[in-house]
Amino acid sequence: MKKLSIIFTNKSGLKVVKNILNICVLLLFINTISGQTSFNEIDILAKKCNEGQMASCNKLVSIAKNGKKEYDLRMAAFNKINDQSILEDIMKNDYYFSRYIVDQIRNINNKNILIVIANSSFQDYIRARAVEKITDQNTLISFAKNGIIPALRASAIKNINDQSILIEIFNNESESKVRVEAIKKISEQRFLVNIVNNIIDRDLRETALGNITDQNLLLSIASDNKESYSMRQIAINNLTDQNALFSFAENDQELSGLRITAIEKITDQVILGKILMNEYGYSNDLLLLALKNLNDQQILDNIAKNIRKSEILWNVLNLLNCDINYQTIIYLLNQNIERDHNIAAIAAIKAIPCDTILNQHYAILDLIADYKRGYDSYNVAFWRWIDYTVKIEMNARVLTYQYPGKRGKKEETLSMVKILHEGKIDMNEICELLLSPLRRNDLMKIAETSDIYYIRETAKRILEKNN
Repeated sequence: MKKLSIIFTNKSGLKVVKNILNICVLLLFINTISGQTSFNEIDILAKKCNEGQMASCNKLVSIAKNGKKEYDLRMAAFNKINDQSILEDIMKNDYYFSRYIVDQIRNINNKNILIVIANSSFQDYIRARAVEKITDQNTLISFAKNGIIPALRASAIKNINDQSILIEIFNNESESKVRVEAIKKISEQRFLVNIVNNIIDRDLRETALGNITDQNLLLSIASDNKESYSMRQIAINNLTDQNALFSFAENDQELSGLRITAIEKITDQVILGKILMNEYGYSNDLLLLALKNLNDQQILDNIAKNIRKSEILWNVLNLLNCDINYQTIIYLLNQNIERDHNIAAIAAIKAIPCDTILNQHYAILDLIADYKRGYDSYNVAFWRWIDYTVKIEMNARVLTYQYPGKRGKKEETLSMVKILHEGKIDMNEICELLLSPLRRNDLMKIAETSDIYYIRETAKRILEKNN
């Protein structure tokens, strides 16, 4: 500590320290400039080498081989070398630098380096990655036909587009995984059909089927009970013809999973209407699936008038527009007051926003009804229930009402296993909420003229109560 104190308190010592610092800064600057110059030098050497100046080529190789140089500097030189034998020699004789090169593969675009890595790396996945980065078609075809390992050949195929070459590779290849990669790129329909019809290998058949567009063939396979489930699934996934999809959905009674796929792909409104009108030919789940793609109000109107399944009718009613289908909604309300309270309730909920007197009072009036199915399990028995929810938006107020289905006890379950315990929407509660702020004159008009049963009756009760 004394010596340090002497240096900083002595003027000559302070001068020496300043000189040392200046020298350090100068060396750092020179080192930085030197690094920049070296990279520039590599670019100049590469340009001259490409022009045929062998001295520049040799200098480039010397930098790439020089173990004392920084790896990024060596890599810059290595990237400029096009002689594959030199590239191979460098990688074989410098293990750690070769590892560095492989780690940089995502940044390598030099075809010759990629070829060297593909041919010499000890790790198959690295070799495959190198081939995947190659874009030259002749090089790729060479790897696809002559690659030492299947992974190389499969990777090369991914970037080949020539159909005749791909078919040739498929016909001459023995490895199934490589053949699968070839089929993925093949679009020639007759060749693919031949694979599906005449080859036993499941992976090859399924891959070929995935590229087939012939709708008749796809429908034939989808409908063939002797085919595997996966083959039938692929065929349905590729079907786009709406009538073909409908034909399958209508006639296949065996595997509901396949029918689900077919119905999900149907968008034709008339066909969806036919599915829903045939309500007893489909499960509720399939009918609700068809309903998801149906938005034609005229078709929905017709279904609402004719369908009998309560859950489906509920969902159809929810899709109706009261401005377009008002009379049908009122008809269904009146038809179900005694028959099915919750259906009548959802009809009323759909009609209320279109009531002219209520619309004069509320700037915003919207009602949304929803339901949730559930069950409690007791050994082999189930207690099934449905909860209903009604959300009401009135101007700035938003209210939510819950109407849960009855929950059972274990001792009740076996005797009531077939009963569906539904919540009951309280329309009196909802209508009183909506009508209570109205003036007497408006209530009288509603009591005398409203088409909506629950609104009309509630208005009468309020008037009688206030007399």
